[in-house]
Amino acid sequence: MCLPQVLLAALYTTLGQLSLPGAERLHIELIHRLNRLISTADFNLTSNLFFLWIVLWLNISRLDRKFDSIRSIRLINLSRKLQNGTKPSLEFVVSESVSSNCRKALPLPRNLSLIAMSTSVATRSALSIQNAAWTSLVSRSIASWDELATAHQARGFLQQCDSLDDFLQGKSPLMFWFFQLRSAFASQKRMKKWSRDNLDDYILLPASNGFVMRSECFFVSHFWQTKENPDPVGTYLRLHQKELEPQNWSYIWVDWTCMPQEPRSGPEEAYFKRCLKTVPSIIRNCGFIYFYPPYEPRLWILYEVTEYVLTCDGGLATTPDVEEFLKHVDEMIETGVQATLAKHGYGCSFERDKQYLTSWLELIVLMRRLSLDVGIIRQIMDHMTWFNMQVQWYPGMELRRFDGVLVVNGVEHKFTPFPQWVSDTLSCCSSANENG
Repeated sequence: MCLPQVLLAALYTTLGQLSLPGAERLHIELIHRLNRLISTADFNLTSNLFFLWIVLWLNISRLDRKFDSIRSIRLINLSRKLQNGTKPSLEFVVSESVSSNCRKALPLPRNLSLIAMSTSVATRSALSIQNAAWTSLVSRSIASWDELATAHQARGFLQQCDSLDDFLQGKSPLMFWFFQLRSAFASQKRMKKWSRDNLDDYILLPASNGFVMRSECFFVSHFWQTKENPDPVGTYLRLHQKELEPQNWSYIWVDWTCMPQEPRSGPEEAYFKRCLKTVPSIIRNCGFIYFYPPYEPRLWILYEVTEYVLTCDGGLATTPDVEEFLKHVDEMIETGVQATLAKHGYGCSFERDKQYLTSWLELIVLMRRLSLDVGIIRQIMDHMTWFNMQVQWYPGMELRRFDGVLVVNGVEHKFTPFPQWVSDTLSCCSSANENG
């Protein structure tokens, strides 16, 4: 039973004990409201605590028509905390509604205090369920690594995380990626939003050589149809499912599904930032699949296509939906990145992202112009992804990315310097929250 269901059961049981006039109507109305809330497509308890509090407060207030000024002040303060990103616990929310100060302003039935006790038990039960799901995810992941690569170090790093939040906050020095299991991807009707309640849908793969391989994993490049959901009705999901059904693969990475989305808790935000900086490595090491709507000059999509085509052997087959992007990759090599971006009107919703992607594209294109081996290009890009070094040295080469200089065999080549905040997190991931 998930946490919302446990909460609902606790409220049902407690409110059912009320013997006041109108309690039965109150009980039925509150249950109906919570049922409607919980049945919504993207219900998230953490993000809806404020709403649950209001529902409880309004229904309790109906037992007495007096205006509850103290509770109103608490309601406003709680609202401000939520707006500032503070996520109060469920026990706190419920205790606010039945606190002694509130009772002075509006006497409450004694039995109502059982709600705080019931929801506290419900929370502990839900945490126990979450911990069990986390333990299962760790065991399932480690078991799969033994089939992919030697994993002694990665196993130790992951096992030192006692809970999901430990993991999300970065207790392990090694980065791990959430990959959705094939069975979960194939059975969904819409792309699932990442949720800590759906850990059974995932496997964790270490961001290290030998674990993420093109023979096992796919990266989904996609437009965002809306800021709230990349594929609201599942149109492009069904195309991907049909395309992937006859192929041999095990895991898939979709930003919407495999990275925590807004609203994010503190630990989820920490993981999101770490993961965001490593997306280029996911692209380089996975199979690449896409279904794009009619062409629009979206810079994140151009970057994803370029990253894959210029750092992987084999490239992409030319299909109508990717054809324009592939032409522009060739055009960047021939005439330059900035000229191509300006000519076709490529842009991002966030200027920081555009600065970063422009530098990244210029460096990739420069290395291809210099006919560097794909293996060397991948090595340089991997080091840029994982290490925030001022200078990188290779046989016959020196890279100073923050100065915009690549020296090859004593010859200095220029590109737009990477911004100094490159070690920080970008504003959005591959298309996230900017519609591409």
